[in-house]
Amino acid sequence: MLSTLSSEQKFTIAHPVRASLALNSLRSALDDLGRVDEAIDIYGKALDINPRLSAAHNNLAVALAKKGQIDNTIIETESVLQIESGNATYHYNYAMLLSHTGDTEKARKHLKLHNLSTLRTWVPARHCKVLESNN
Repeated sequence: MLSTLSSEQKFTIAHPVRASLALNSLRSALDDLGRVDEAIDIYGKALDINPRLSAAHNNLAVALAKKGQIDNTIIETESVLQIESGNATYHYNYAMLLSHTGDTEKARKHLKLHNLSTLRTWVPARHCKVLESNN
């Protein structure tokens, strides 16, 4: 059976984590070149190999947002939060996404729930309205 596999398939079987990380890096390069559709395809391959690769979910969300696929972006962002719930950056990204969709109150509650409502020191000024409380 192994003799019928491509060298890429053999590498993926032998080194699944390294293969998924390599695909994630390739996707970043494609995205930087403006080849977002190809990048999205590569993310899918990386996630097929390692569905728990949080960086791939996060980067896929970014690529989907570039394509205007906001519903799918939200799904991927929620996936990354399930994998890495303690990552403040991912929670911040999710809140900014919610704010972008017009759900500022849900974004504010999300930040407060995860003790991130005091991020003013590193949050871009254009996002500060999400951090303002309605006390």
